[in-house]
Amino acid sequence: MLGKNMRVYQDETVRFVTERLEHDTATLEQLGKSRSVLDLFAIQQRWLCAETRRSSYDAE
Repeated sequence: MLGKNMRVYQDETVRFVTERLEHDTATLEQLGKSRSVLDLFAIQQRWLCAETRRSSYDAE
């Protein structure tokens, strides 16, 4: 039972870290392509909305 629980924990940790890295990499790429302060604000807003949704989902 403990071994199965550890495997589930490890799988979930890998999934979470991979998802975060993919999302953060995409955000950094967008930041690198931004041309104005308004672009930066829009990217920041999308990032904040996504993080809020993710934390709400993870809390369930």
